[in-house]
Amino acid sequence: MVKTIVYLDQNYASSFAKAEYLDSWKDPRRADFLHTLSVLRHQTHEDKLICPTSDFHRRESERSGRVSDFVWRVVDELAFGVRFRHSYEIGFAQMANAARRHAGCCHHDFPDWGEAFASDPHPSVKGLSPGPRVLVHVPSPDELVAFEKSGTEQVWTAYTDYKAQRVALGLDYEGECAHNRRQLVLESFIPTSIEPADADGVVPLLLAEGDQRLRDLRQEVLALAGGDSAVRSFLESEELLACPQIEIRAALMATDIAKYPKMVPTASLNVDFDVVASFLPYVDILTTDAHMKELIVQSGVLSDYPAKVFSMATDDHARLTETLAAL
Repeated sequence: MVKTIVYLDQNYASSFAKAEYLDSWKDPRRADFLHTLSVLRHQTHEDKLICPTSDFHRRESERSGRVSDFVWRVVDELAFGVRFRHSYEIGFAQMANAARRHAGCCHHDFPDWGEAFASDPHPSVKGLSPGPRVLVHVPSPDELVAFEKSGTEQVWTAYTDYKAQRVALGLDYEGECAHNRRQLVLESFIPTSIEPADADGVVPLLLAEGDQRLRDLRQEVLALAGGDSAVRSFLESEELLACPQIEIRAALMATDIAKYPKMVPTASLNVDFDVVASFLPYVDILTTDAHMKELIVQSGVLSDYPAKVFSMATDDHARLTETLAAL
């Protein structure tokens, strides 16, 4: 059996948690969220869909204040133990497969779900229990919360500055896409790099300063083709630049920069970029906020990754519920 894979973003997960567990939540759409949650539970138990958890869920749940326990409880219950791999692992698996394609070798010997999931998402859950419905939240130490907040703010500031620099150059969408893909390759292997990538300087910089992932990937390429020239060729290749995680994030960033030049990035925008770039190729339904949905639609990535995308807008919420019920 093949189930529909649904990614529930933090907006929906938090609203479900508040609707079910927080009596003081007086949102006029409370009944609608409870109905959608009921549909999700029913369709999950009928093996029509599954809602895998991710590291983003766990991290965002930690920041959800008074409903942090309940947000994780909701997403965990709908997952039945199915989870996405860490976005870092997904990206590396894509790049390793790209290296094999570049060398003319066969695809990695993964099962069809192995690139993105820690286990097969499709087996039946009938007769299984989602687990005891107890609190699963473990409060983070204050210093860890502060560190995560600081990291988020640093990335937010870096992207805000990067966007300002790119807007000033006035490139069109296609030009921004091409530049962003090279920039993201650089940042994939040199995480501390925040300087815009000079197209002619990317490969020498990678070969000189790349991190452990690049060293691992170098071994992958050397094992397939041999020689440093093969590594250099791969780092400049379309196979690498076309990895879904790189391609999607570059397109979303280009849309934000070229089509919304005056919009100041929100603190959550980079998290949303990472979520969509990591999981869009592997899901059938993805929920997100209204602005990110606009970026996804306008970027054109749905032509290659045809998931159905729904925001929190009232009409979209109603369509999501109808779509889930009709599975």
